[in-house]
Amino acid sequence: MDENRLLELPVTSVFGGLARSGGAKLFDRAFRSDTMRAVLARSGVLERIALTPEGIPIEKAIAAIDIAVEWQLPVLVFSFHSPSLAVGHTPYVRSEADLEEFYIWWVRVFDHLRVRGVHATTIAEITTAAFG
Repeated sequence: MDENRLLELPVTSVFGGLARSGGAKLFDRAFRSDTMRAVLARSGVLERIALTPEGIPIEKAIAAIDIAVEWQLPVLVFSFHSPSLAVGHTPYVRSEADLEEFYIWWVRVFDHLRVRGVHATTIAEITTAAFG
C-alpha cells in the first residue's frame, strides 16, 4: 500500500426530520443561514445530526444511528474534543454532573450500537476497504 495516501474520516452526520431525504440539497443550498437552519430543526422539518456527545442529546444521537443503519452507511465515525474528558475545559463539560452525563451518553450509544448489530472495526480494515 502507498504510505502517502491520506484517508479522511469525518464525523458521521445524517439528516433527520420530515424532509431528511432531500437533506443535503435543502440544508446546504436552499437554507444557508443559521437562522433558517434553526427554524427547520426546531420545527422538525430538517436537521443535521452529528454523532458527538458535544451538543447532541442522546435521543437525537440514537435517532441518527438508526438513520445511518437504515441508509447502510459502511462506517459510523464518532467525535469529541479530548478536553471534554475533564471538567471546565469545554462548554460541553462545565461541571461534574456534565461529565457524568458525557459518560452516560457513551454508555447509551454503545448499548444502542450493540442492539443494532453495529460492531467496532480497525483502521487496517477501513484502509483495506478504501484502498484495496
